Amino acid sequence: MKTKIKGRDYELNLARNKAILYRFYYYHKMQNMVKDKSLELIHKEFYLSKCRVQEIIYDNKEYLNEIIHRKPAVKWLDLEYPHVKWISPENTVNQ
Repeated sequence: MKTKIKGRDYELNLARNKAILYRFYYYHKMQNMVKDKSLELIHKEFYLSKCRVQEIIYDNKEYLNEIIHRKPAVKWLDLEYPHVKWISPENTVNQ
């Protein structure tokens, strides 16, 4: 995992970036959302610009590929991130 420190604790940035990657995996791969819609939802959830979200994903593409290869189930995601609702906000796909 990579992160650029911008005024926050390094470990907090890593944890946030990891959560963003799992959220992107969930929306884009599990819910089959187009990339732009996935980025829009993450941008709103994490209060970051879309540009910053894209940068985090790009900087950590190797870790994202590991996530994609492992294919974590929603049950695992729910246990790892219980504060996150692992259902698409619109309950639809291909938005």
